[in-house]
Amino acid sequence: GTHPNDRPRLPRGSNRGMTDPRVSVVVPYSPAHTPEAMLEEALASAETQSVPTEPIVVTDEEERGPAWARNRGLERADTRFVAFLDADDLWKPGKLERQLDAIEDTGAAICVEGSSRSTDAFLRDLYLGRIESLTSSVLLDTSAVELRFVEALERREDHLFILEAAAAGGVCF
Repeated sequence: GTHPNDRPRLPRGSNRGMTDPRVSVVVPYSPAHTPEAMLEEALASAETQSVPTEPIVVTDEEERGPAWARNRGLERADTRFVAFLDADDLWKPGKLERQLDAIEDTGAAICVEGSSRSTDAFLRDLYLGRIESLTSSVLLDTSAVELRFVEALERREDHLFILEAAAAGGVCF
């Protein structure tokens, strides 16, 4: 395999100001679990980011679970960068821009919103369950890793996905 830093990197700010979506935002949505008003607030927090986004809402009427919905969203996304946003979460302004900058600077496959630490420390803390509810803080570079969520898992499918992405392509914060 190649080192993550061997990949061609985007020039800083290369897509800013363009109307093409730079980040696909995958939002699993189950009407049984989340009121529609919360979904609308989540989408608004994505639309007001400082980089162009493309929302991909995957409605799960049959309760197949968030892993199923996130995988359908990954399949529909046609941008290099994919972020995950749960329908009951909100993003702070500038989140995606900070993460894109961090990925461009580091060449990491995945960027997690949170305090900076070594990849080893992050993987250990995540594996040991010291880190909770991360999925809405993740930005993935799909040119670095091609992964899917394990739909058979009842819990922690998001942690497994993040562990695999970070181990395969590095993580930044």
